[in-house]
Parts: sequence; C-alpha cells; structure tokens
Amino acid sequence: SLHPLGDSMAYPAGCVVVIYNLNKNRQIDFLTSGSSKAIHCLAHSPTGRYLAAGESGHQPGVVIWDLNSKTMVLCLPGHKYGVACVCWSPSSDLIASVGFQPDGQLLVWDWENELVVAQNTSLADKMLSVGFSTDGQRLITAGSRHAYSCAVGELKSVWLAPGP
Repeated sequence: SLHPLGDSMAYPAGCVVVIYNLNKNRQIDFLTSGSSKAIHCLAHSPTGRYLAAGESGHQPGVVIWDLNSKTMVLCLPGHKYGVACVCWSPSSDLIASVGFQPDGQLLVWDWENELVVAQNTSLADKMLSVGFSTDGQRLITAGSRHAYSCAVGELKSVWLAPGP
C-alpha cells in the first residue's frame, strides 16, 4: 500500500508489516499485531495516519495501526477464514473488508466505534477488490463474474444486519 504522500509504502511479510521509505530506498520500520496470523492485504487511510491490515487464517481480524505512534489501535473481528481486501472511505470514518471464500462476507465498519454498520453475504462470487467512490457515496466490489456498485445509504438500509 502506497502512503498518500508517496514517500513510503507498506507491505506484508508473514505476520509483520514492513514500512519502506521510497526516497531512502530502505526499510524504516515494521509493525506487528501480536498475532501469529499472516497479513494478506493492506490499505492506508486517506490522511496517511492509519494503516488497516487484513489477516489470514481462522478467525482473522482487520488490524488498525496509528502510524504516528506506531501502535496497534484495535483489531476488528468478524470474518471466518481470512480477509481478502480492505479499503477506507475518503473521510476515513468507514472501513470495508471482504472475507475469503467460503465466508465471502462484505463488512462495512464504523471502525472508531468498532461497529458493523452494514454487511452482505449474498454475493456468491469471489470478491477480489472493494473500494469507495472518491466522494464516499458509493461502495464498489469486483470479483469473479461480477462488478457491483451500491450507494452507501442503500447499503446501510438494505444490507444492515447485526454485527458479528
């Protein structure tokens, strides 16, 4: 995941996230969650302050780090087998995560309050990516044999279900 300022990137290396400075051409830090689960996907928040990581393995979480303090803020549970992809809304108030198959669950989090505000398990096709529109009004998923777009307001009313 490229930092929004473009000067560094983060990449997974097993259960560690490496922070690499592109200007210095070297590793400058690493992050751990305390879990032995491998990291599968990463996304920087639009401000660059936070980094979200999707774990793989049984009962994985979406781990959030504060990059200013290099500390883990929280871990959001809810998927069964792994997190295929994560993304932030443009305002950084929501995180969307997609579970590995056969879970395949799309969860939309109000991450600061640790609440699932929307979820969908009805898409049978494997989801490979998820993203918010630049205005934050739509959520888009794409995968095997599908591309889907829905207004976030519709998500909250149509897909709203109790959190895990």
